[in-house]
Amino acid sequence: DDNYYGENFGPDSAMQYKNTVRGYKAIVDGETDILFCAAPSDEQKRYAEEKGVIVVAAVGNNATGSDNALQYPAAYEYAIGVGSVGSSGAASYFSRINESVFILAPGERVLTSFLPEQDANDNSVVYYYGWGYGTSMASPMVAATAAVLKNAEPNLTAGQFKDILSSTATQSEADTVPGYDTTYGHGILNCENAMKKVLEDVSVFVSPTLYDDAGASAYVC
Repeated sequence: DDNYYGENFGPDSAMQYKNTVRGYKAIVDGETDILFCAAPSDEQKRYAEEKGVIVVAAVGNNATGSDNALQYPAAYEYAIGVGSVGSSGAASYFSRINESVFILAPGERVLTSFLPEQDANDNSVVYYYGWGYGTSMASPMVAATAAVLKNAEPNLTAGQFKDILSSTATQSEADTVPGYDTTYGHGILNCENAMKKVLEDVSVFVSPTLYDDAGASAYVC
């Protein structure tokens, strides 16, 4: 039917939940390679995995006291759980510590767009940027890395991507535990090393620098 994939998605619609499920299926059934979303169900996540989609999720914040419980979907076996690290190389104080942490990525003082607000003086709508904090700031970094690697190697599978992430991650100087641990996972995301790993067996043409009679340089594309 015309509404099968959830075109009529309204906050007051009785079809909202049904449309969300159908919309998710439509995305995965399409040409999606990478999935980053807040809270799909276990069934939806497995469906994405079966379709060969790379699934990335934030491990969660508020890691204070005993509040380090697993957060789903990051805790699902086939998902890539991402925690946050600061510029010092230390895991962020808010990043949850548990076995769902696969890798860390920058999640402090990330410049991002914020939801628009209404100005109290003239009721105008104000759009602005600001500094964001959280594992939801960090996880898109991993999703973006997946996009870069998939662009270089379209046949890259979710399993291969996880292997590349874990083998190329940078060990933080603040991490005193060798290998994997539940605070830092496999280490800090290193997109450059990951790309080099993907390109190991790929021939890359490097354009030579040419000079004209006036000495101006140019590249051959």
